[in-house]
Amino acid sequence: MGKAEILFDGTACQQERPGHFHGGGEYAKFILEHALVEGYRLEIVLYSHFFNDEKLNVLLSRMPEDAVHYVSSKQDLYNLIDSRGYALFYSALPYGYYDYRCKTRFAGVIHGLRKVELPWHEDAWRGEKSTLKKFAGRLFPRLMSKLVRRRTLGQFRHILDIPKAKIITVSEHSKYSILNFFPDFPEERIEVFYSPFSVDNFTPSETCGNYFLMLNGERFEKNVYRAVKVFDRLFSNGHLEGKKVVVTGCGRGDMASMVKNKDRFRFLPYVSSDELVRLHREAFCFVYPSLNEGFGYPPLMAMACDVPVIASSSTSIPEVCADASVYFSPENTDDMANRILQVAMNENLRQSLIRRGRERVAELVDRQQAALSAHLASLFRL
Repeated sequence: MGKAEILFDGTACQQERPGHFHGGGEYAKFILEHALVEGYRLEIVLYSHFFNDEKLNVLLSRMPEDAVHYVSSKQDLYNLIDSRGYALFYSALPYGYYDYRCKTRFAGVIHGLRKVELPWHEDAWRGEKSTLKKFAGRLFPRLMSKLVRRRTLGQFRHILDIPKAKIITVSEHSKYSILNFFPDFPEERIEVFYSPFSVDNFTPSETCGNYFLMLNGERFEKNVYRAVKVFDRLFSNGHLEGKKVVVTGCGRGDMASMVKNKDRFRFLPYVSSDELVRLHREAFCFVYPSLNEGFGYPPLMAMACDVPVIASSSTSIPEVCADASVYFSPENTDDMANRILQVAMNENLRQSLIRRGRERVAELVDRQQAALSAHLASLFRL
């Protein structure tokens, strides 16, 4: 048999360091797994200095040994593409290929335009590890926003300017965001394929906990800092008796120092997958105050557990959650407080959200299964 015509970017599946999770990497492994199941002949390229997790190694074991290539740099990757004359190079994380100049046709997945739509925010400095960025971002947020957006637009522009590039994106919101910021890019070269997700481990619990759950507390775009202040005010005003708040992704302790009702909050670091499942299953309610999402998995995990969802009305979130959530304006703290009280105090609404959430997850799983074969064919049937 001759060589495969498709080179799959396995570097998108790898981890730069053990345990470094990226949603785009899970997307890449999903596409690779199902392409192999459906019999597409692929070759794959990986970085010799990155790490493979167990799932990736299982997938690699299903491929012929001579179809797996290791390189040490991006230039080596480009040299491989040029020397072997593939018909297609596919990457589920294409952001580093802004300097792509190979003759091989390129296809890449844009998971959202967060750093264009939301380049900086007044609270962004709180999660910055760089002292310089923390200082500059706090004193000069408008300048930081302008610089980040300009740089990101330039990188996207280079990717979109790759001749005849096919762009896949993960929501209708993201598709039209691309067309908004890059009006000269042809609509017919953009395909929407919803981010694949699995709710296999997320099942309802027999017991309902007494806490509201929020995730990724230190990431400014998740807007948890503002929601914590709302909950603290509600507690101080005598509302939500018997209820608490659990927040994951809090490593530095900044949030704990800002609340008055300290016994009503539990701030956790990033937790294991098993613990994350447990926290979802036993929550009273899931709150998703995010300022920006390209797709947004977490509310679906909660819905699969029969946990009602209160969510931001920003970007792709209403598209994904549809009528299975109540929404608030993410920067309007009174609107947020109103919705929290509605769900906490109106049991009929709460049960309606639980029922509709279960239905919405089933709808999206069916859509994913129905669209998958056609999507793979549009990519890999040469």
